[in-house]
Amino acid sequence: MKTPRSNAVRPADQIKRNRAVRPPIEIASWIICLVCLGAVVVVHLARDGADQRVKGRQPAMTRAAPPAKSPRAAVARSTAPRQSESVNEAAASRQTRVGKFASYPEPTPATRQWVSSLVYVNAAGGALTDEQAAAWKKNFQELVQQGVVAVPAIREFLEKNVDLVFGPDGSELLGYASARMAMIDALTQIGSPVAETALDELLQNTADPREIAQVAQGLEKLEPGVYQRDALDAARQALVMAAKGNLPDLDVAPLFQVLQQYGGADAVADLEGSVNQWNYYAAITLAQLPDGAGIPSLIQVATGQAASSPSARTATLEMLAAVASQSTEARDALVDQARQNKLSPYDWATLVPFLAGNQMVFQNSVFGNVLSAVNPNDLRKTMISSSNQSFYTAPLAALTTGQINQQQALIERLLSVTTDPGGIQALQQSKALLENRLGLLANSSVN
Repeated sequence: MKTPRSNAVRPADQIKRNRAVRPPIEIASWIICLVCLGAVVVVHLARDGADQRVKGRQPAMTRAAPPAKSPRAAVARSTAPRQSESVNEAAASRQTRVGKFASYPEPTPATRQWVSSLVYVNAAGGALTDEQAAAWKKNFQELVQQGVVAVPAIREFLEKNVDLVFGPDGSELLGYASARMAMIDALTQIGSPVAETALDELLQNTADPREIAQVAQGLEKLEPGVYQRDALDAARQALVMAAKGNLPDLDVAPLFQVLQQYGGADAVADLEGSVNQWNYYAAITLAQLPDGAGIPSLIQVATGQAASSPSARTATLEMLAAVASQSTEARDALVDQARQNKLSPYDWATLVPFLAGNQMVFQNSVFGNVLSAVNPNDLRKTMISSSNQSFYTAPLAALTTGQINQQQALIERLLSVTTDPGGIQALQQSKALLENRLGLLANSSVN
């Protein structure tokens, strides 16, 4: 009987078998390793190529360390998106703006010389000559024509936080109030992304109200709507500093104009919080907000519904009267106050010029000149030194026959509801002023 053959593999046979199988496995392993290594190399090469392409679109020099920020930097900067902008949209928008350019090239000697010729004007006897003004304008245009090449030199000057004020005569000859205002406009005229970034940097690092407004206006011209939130943040923070006394001798009127231009209804809370400190500036801005967004706040303060100072009530009441011929809401509130005899003799006396068509505008205005059509003899300047407020009063609502008729209709409406002798007398005075203006218009049309 035969013994069955065992299935066990002898050691010698196992060794032979392992030797036969190992080479294909080792070869496959090496192939896999080589493929992985090749993939890693390809990825790194692709990244390096992308980096080189990005660098090729940027200036060559690494950006210099940022300058020391103005006192405004001590105030926490809001990063909250506007109500109309989602968090993701705000983040993407901000990333796009900040990441446009991460570096600036070194200013060239030529552009440095151009900037120096514009910001260090040597006026003989303190007054510019016509020849000097012509040379300055020529240098300015040549600087602007350099385009992005000029940006580093302009930015270098702005970072020094120095300025040269040209004075009334120099401003008239050159078209700019100061060297910094000229350089800000030069960046706006150059208008490239790198100039835009330099303007946004300045907006983040200046506390000067006029600079904030001027830069905001330039950025709005270059990229409408993109930098409005930055401008509002800058204006709000500068107002906080001014309220604490950290911006002495600086007129904050341009900050209120920024709130008016870019804040809309979202600026109402800021203005309500400022009405006790800057009563007229806040009242002027509330009256001029688009779509009458500030009228309800004017009414609340003027009628005593909101806790405010007597000076704030006076300012808002005057502005309420100034817009009553154009705003049904303002007119109804004013008529209601007259009907209930809630206006004091002092109130009526202060309302006389405004019922006759006068309105208030900022003296230190950055956004246009609404007084160009007003006779200089009709301008009245008011300066409140305690709060550093300066504004003009002008008959802006009584420049045409149609406007005068509207004001007369408002006066007749008030006369029909009030029984206050002081009120009646004040209304008659306003009516006489309007009739006088109507006669002046008639005479000017004949001549």
